[in-house]
Amino acid sequence: MVLLAPFSAMASTDALCGADETTKYNCLMGENVASLCAAPDSGETQMLTYRFGTKEKVELEYSATPDNGKTFFAFSQQIDPRARINQVWFDRGSVRYLMTECSGGNCVSDGRLSVLRGDKVVMNAECRNPLSAPPSFSRDLVQFGPRREDARSLSRLLKWEEAANPVEELYQTESKKRGD
Repeated sequence: MVLLAPFSAMASTDALCGADETTKYNCLMGENVASLCAAPDSGETQMLTYRFGTKEKVELEYSATPDNGKTFFAFSQQIDPRARINQVWFDRGSVRYLMTECSGGNCVSDGRLSVLRGDKVVMNAECRNPLSAPPSFSRDLVQFGPRREDARSLSRLLKWEEAANPVEELYQTESKKRGD
């Protein structure tokens, strides 16, 4: 007898989210995974957690709750007439951890995980998710509209920001590698 898992469970099998959490973003980079998880798995989000590492060892964890004063930020930026970079990040001291998804027809990669220290790019890795589960932010957490006025956060733990990250530089790197 073969049991089939629901699509939502299949899409997050590589995620670093717990059984009581839902996956809001997942980026696979070889052995490492970056996951954005929300708890509880239904109702108003009481904790939003970023985890980076492997199933065996989480190397970095950052959690925002209504009581701990931590938060995540979101922004969307048009980088091409047919490509928009949607972003969610958090700052830990002077280091910014940035998750992105690219939507539109001129995307050089579906998503990236970047680490920035000031204006220096410390890490810029392309997500290598399967085509069936591209790196994308859950639309019940944040909505990125085609117009700025359509964009909004659906959680008090994720604040809409009006500041841009250097996404043109982060995505241009991959474009240059391919010789475009």
